[in-house]
Amino acid sequence: MIKRATTLVALFFYIYIKLNFTIMKIKLNTEIERDGKVYKSGDIIDIPELNVPKFIANGWGEPIEEKKAKKKEEKAVKETKQNKDNKETK
Repeated sequence: MIKRATTLVALFFYIYIKLNFTIMKIKLNTEIERDGKVYKSGDIIDIPELNVPKFIANGWGEPIEEKKAKKKEEKAVKETKQNKDNKETK
């Protein structure tokens, strides 16, 4: 019984982490009523990232925060005596 319960708890947390509901900011193009509140055109609201394509496709809004692409930044190589020697020998 305990093994099954721990398995279910682990499964719950795994699914919770995988879903990871992130919030994105949208600037509205039209007037919208959402969650019982009326938002005017030009207002900025937070919506789940999964709903962003629907808002854009229907022309209701446009994203103001782009998802940052994960890029490896090239680290600048420090000028040291060894690096200078390597450049000269090449």
